[in-house]
Amino acid sequence: MANQIRSFGIGSVPGHLARWAGDLTDPKVDWRQELATLVRHATADAMGASDYRYRRPSRRQSAFPDIVLPSLRQPVPNVAVVVDTSGSMWGYDLGTALAEINGILNATGTNRQCTVLSVDAHVQACRKVFHADQVVVKGGGGTDMRRGIEGASTLTPRPDVVIVLTDGYTPWPSTPPHGMRVVIGLVCRHGNPPETPSWARLVIIQD
Repeated sequence: MANQIRSFGIGSVPGHLARWAGDLTDPKVDWRQELATLVRHATADAMGASDYRYRRPSRRQSAFPDIVLPSLRQPVPNVAVVVDTSGSMWGYDLGTALAEINGILNATGTNRQCTVLSVDAHVQACRKVFHADQVVVKGGGGTDMRRGIEGASTLTPRPDVVIVLTDGYTPWPSTPPHGMRVVIGLVCRHGNPPETPSWARLVIIQD
């Protein structure tokens, strides 16, 4: 889809799609640091830091096969991203949100993928991606990020972390989802940001 949009040329497609397909800005959020904090709190394993695990090495790889030595382990979280594609997001805000997906993918490690859900009042699309231009952008209706968080909770395997990219004009679950940490990436360009639930970690995304 992104390659098709690029081929249409400037002025032949809506500006927000052109921005998404060929002119995405660099991510503004240090997602590597954010994810490390979330995973450290959620699982006691920090992404980007190493932890020691005691496992018996292969006899072919060790000169002392009967000795168990500590080895380094670097855990990586399973991440899902919910992108708000409601009518209030279509335009600059949606392009900003999509730009952050590459930052999230880079934070999860080389050759990693994450599942991205496009959500307005319902889950409109769900796809595993390696790059932001693979995201299926559908929506334009009302807003209910509760549906996106519910959709993420049904994925297999269940995500450790769900990142919701939205302008915040949405209802939220009254209680946190079981077994998942939630990060709200709030696209905020003007005025006071909308209220977000206290059980979620809030990150402001702005120029």
